[in-house]
Amino acid sequence: MKKFKALAAGLMAGVMLFSLAGCANFKATDEKTFKNALEDVFDLEEDDDYYVYEDDDTWIDDCDTSIYAYDSDCYLVFLEFDDPEDAYDYFDDVYYDDFEDMIKDKDFDGRYKMSANEKSSTGYITFDGDADSDFADDDIYGGIYCKDGILVIAMAWSDKNSDKEDINEFLKAIGYPKP
Repeated sequence: MKKFKALAAGLMAGVMLFSLAGCANFKATDEKTFKNALEDVFDLEEDDDYYVYEDDDTWIDDCDTSIYAYDSDCYLVFLEFDDPEDAYDYFDDVYYDDFEDMIKDKDFDGRYKMSANEKSSTGYITFDGDADSDFADDDIYGGIYCKDGILVIAMAWSDKNSDKEDINEFLKAIGYPKP
């Protein structure tokens, strides 16, 4: 009976670890894929609708490339850092900690998933709900992702189905998990 219990406990732990690991199972996108998704999903054009900054033109320390795009209520960002640890530190300090504080302060009503792994410099936050904090003060839908030195933000400040569908289509085009 002891062996059966140990086996069952081991299987349950494995299932839980597998389900948690699956949530963050995505490959880092690249600049070209991100731009193509902006153009295909949102019909945006470089220099008219979205902007690319390189090296010294980015205002974030240690960021080599940044792309910013807005479409109606949707906000899309691509940040490429030379060092994955720098990307993770930025993700953790600017987004993860603030979102975590918002949850602790009960300033978010909705669904969310969070994961951060400093050792692998990987993390993500996905959300669908209403925020009332410094992080956001409105309906929010989307995600913030950090992997392999790339930080991506794809979110809508809206609860409209059309904005959510656009964010989902964009995330699918770059291979990232939906909220």
